[in-house]
Amino acid sequence: MPTTSSLGRPDVVSGTLAVDSHDAHVLFDSGASFSFISLDFARRVNISSQKISQSVHVSSPGGLISSSVVCPGCTISIDGDDFVANLIVIPLPVFDAILGMDWLHRYRAIISYFWKTITLEAPSGHTITFQANAPLQS
Repeated sequence: MPTTSSLGRPDVVSGTLAVDSHDAHVLFDSGASFSFISLDFARRVNISSQKISQSVHVSSPGGLISSSVVCPGCTISIDGDDFVANLIVIPLPVFDAILGMDWLHRYRAIISYFWKTITLEAPSGHTITFQANAPLQS
């Protein structure tokens, strides 16, 4: 899980996207099996959530995190196309949401870490290329 120091790293691809019509700082993370939403963000913007019967356990640099709450059917809007995500609720110190392999695979994502782009196959059939934030310059 990224830390504050990861924001300007060249190997981190992130940007601002609308999650259920609210601006969110989102990380595209091919190293995460699942997709997540920050507990604080979900509460702040009042995204509906529900309990799930089986807890999800996530390994992070800070240790094991368990969650039994998900925000189902969240809409991620990119360039006029809407993508659906089931986001597991966990505490996230830096990002509002993390889109992991479950979501990236579903939309056939191609991530260019060099160009900071994510190319996706939208539900509409269009190919969308999102330009992520450039790394911070020192």
